[in-house]
Amino acid sequence: IALEKVPLLQKRLISMCNKQGKLVITATDMLDSMISKSTPTRAEVSDIANAILDGTDVVMLSGETSIGKYPVKAVSVMAKIAEQAETLLVNKVKAREFRDISRTISRSVWQISDTMSLNKVVTMTKTGYTARMIARFKLKQPIIAVTASRVVKNQLALVYGVFPLLFEYDKEKDKILSVAKILCDRGILEEDDIVLFTAGFRTYQKHSSNIIEIHTIKELLEYNQKTMSLQ
Repeated sequence: IALEKVPLLQKRLISMCNKQGKLVITATDMLDSMISKSTPTRAEVSDIANAILDGTDVVMLSGETSIGKYPVKAVSVMAKIAEQAETLLVNKVKAREFRDISRTISRSVWQISDTMSLNKVVTMTKTGYTARMIARFKLKQPIIAVTASRVVKNQLALVYGVFPLLFEYDKEKDKILSVAKILCDRGILEEDDIVLFTAGFRTYQKHSSNIIEIHTIKELLEYNQKTMSLQ
């Protein structure tokens, strides 16, 4: 296509992928000048920042780190640009139509996280679908995706705002409590955190995360202790 159409098409593709919860990687010549120079051009800095502001999940280096003279510095520069751009990142997805239960739940998660002082969002996911559906809204809170699949964990590591964790929760009697405990043990959740949990229970349907629970972690753990003492 004509060169002048490339930026507009890139924006359109990123927007389309965001709407569908598809992973977006923007790559090639992002810091090309740093193959031979220690500092990037202003245009390169703007290209990276704009790609992130448009909604890309991943910005990727190639020649800069494989054959370049400043591979470590190139990574450092890109990380700094990304961190700054993310401070202005806003949701651009307008999800109005009903497609499946997980999409509806993900929209509700975004609306709650946008109006309530949540610290974290925890999603229990088998395929990674719900985590991606939530992540497309570019939440300010970190999204902890708990999965029993190592493949899904590795895939979700690339998705913006998602921090995947491998844990077999399906056989646990109280899945949310079990997940909360292991996240606390690993220092991912703290007692004072207000956390939104979402998962799919009592269903065999695909893409069917169907519950939302919001807990203060300290209260959740105390409730469990009181329940245990009564039994």
